[in-house]
Amino acid sequence: DYRQALYYVVPIIAFSIGVFITEVLKKYFSSREFAMYEHWIIAIEVLLLLAKGGYDTARDISRQRGMPRSLVSKSVDLLLKRGYLQASPDARDRRVARLRLLPPAQATVDRLVLAKEAFFSQLCRGITREEAEAFYSMVGKLTRNLNECPLADEPEEPKG
Repeated sequence: DYRQALYYVVPIIAFSIGVFITEVLKKYFSSREFAMYEHWIIAIEVLLLLAKGGYDTARDISRQRGMPRSLVSKSVDLLLKRGYLQASPDARDRRVARLRLLPPAQATVDRLVLAKEAFFSQLCRGITREEAEAFYSMVGKLTRNLNECPLADEPEEPKG
């Protein structure tokens, strides 16, 4: 379903833009306020991916969403302290922590799922399959371009 494609690509773009903006802003402001905001945004994605299933390590979540593992790990720590997650060592590799949602997280996850579904339903209203596919293609190109984008105060050297 094309909506599913949009569902996954929009958070990746939003995260990429957020990281870019945060890096630029950190050059001019204290990063403390930005770090807390960033961790909660990532924590929401951690909760939603764990609830969906198929992902149970910070590495899995980091790879799925294209987020730095260090930020995902800090968000996992935040959720552990809040009592929303349990981390257990992997039976085969003690360096890997397997994550599991705990009952106190369920009401929050339920609200997040409903909010995300409502948001994407509204976002996709009136969009045809062809439009969504064109958008998905364009977003892929934007993502590649954004990943290659230099920081605002570091212009590229002129060529030639």
